[in-house]
Amino acid sequence: MSSAKSFASDMLPQADEAQPCVAGRGLGIPPLGSNGYVMSNYNPTSSQNFSLGTSNIYNPTRFDGSRPHSSGSYRSAIARNQSLIVSDMITFNKHWSILGAFSWSWMTSSSWNKAGTRTAHNYTQGAFSPNTSLIYHLIENHTDYFTWGRSIQQGMTAPAGSANVSQILNPYESEQYELGYKVKWKKLSLNIDGFRMTRPYAYVDTATNVYGMYGTQRNWGFEFQMAGHIRHDLSVLGGVTWLDAKVGSTGNLTTSYKENVGVPPVQSNILIDYTLPFSKESLANGLAINGSVRYTGTRAANNTNTTYAPQFVTANIGIRYPFKMANKPWVARFTVNNIMNEHYWASVYPSSINGAAGGTNSAYAGLPRTYSFTLECTL
Repeated sequence: MSSAKSFASDMLPQADEAQPCVAGRGLGIPPLGSNGYVMSNYNPTSSQNFSLGTSNIYNPTRFDGSRPHSSGSYRSAIARNQSLIVSDMITFNKHWSILGAFSWSWMTSSSWNKAGTRTAHNYTQGAFSPNTSLIYHLIENHTDYFTWGRSIQQGMTAPAGSANVSQILNPYESEQYELGYKVKWKKLSLNIDGFRMTRPYAYVDTATNVYGMYGTQRNWGFEFQMAGHIRHDLSVLGGVTWLDAKVGSTGNLTTSYKENVGVPPVQSNILIDYTLPFSKESLANGLAINGSVRYTGTRAANNTNTTYAPQFVTANIGIRYPFKMANKPWVARFTVNNIMNEHYWASVYPSSINGAAGGTNSAYAGLPRTYSFTLECTL
């Protein structure tokens, strides 16, 4: 199941989950690691755009017109991030343990105009992100945990029209609390948790016309997840999330304290896989069928919450057949996605998730019924 937590959802180590293999294990020191990235943006030096008109997802229209062209390119921005990570688990006794992960990040952001002149620059050295979980095992295969953490992310860029246009703000810090319970029953794992997350929200102050981090976005909710085998030939993976995601003050009465664009209050999906009961001697041994259903609730489609994208349900079915060829294991899969040919908006999002930078919104139409076939060698 894809989590509906819209930010900081992957910043926390989960209790009882395996951690990446990093240096230091077995040497008497906490495991150490490092990761990072470099991301560059390039814009065309000249481009065109045309207004085509309006249409509807349930009655699409083909628009005639010229294809817009662009030419040339220049590097408009670059972001660099390198982090040092230390993590470990301390076990006090058979009931209590602490899982911790701490990172220090070095982040650089720069932007340029078409003439190649640098218009903004921001450098942050050793930004600290602590994450820790307190874990309690009452009895075997039952785990209670409480997790708290903070996460640092690149700062936002002030939009056109603001007094500090193109300024790159300092990195912002998200914070999350999560209380959960896990149980393993036979070969089935169940998890339920509640969480609360906050992060700064940037907007242009109406009094000063300066873009800055003045507000707060707040998410809180509950989720249930299950994964594993109900029987030796029947497995399941799925869950449901209830999420209340809202922004605080945005400096504008029409957009303050509203639902986040594109975040459904309820989201759920489930996948079931069944291996057919053929004998080991049969050519059809291992043949399996599977099906999945996804539900996404109604989502706000603009910052003022005056229009919404409707809820939708999609379903997929498929078959899987493992076999050997040339002494190597292979898997063939055939899947029909969106078997009901549902018309839906797969994604609805604002022009900027980091603050009101113009108030425009975009949406992507979901794929219609599609068919896919794959052949994979599992070595």
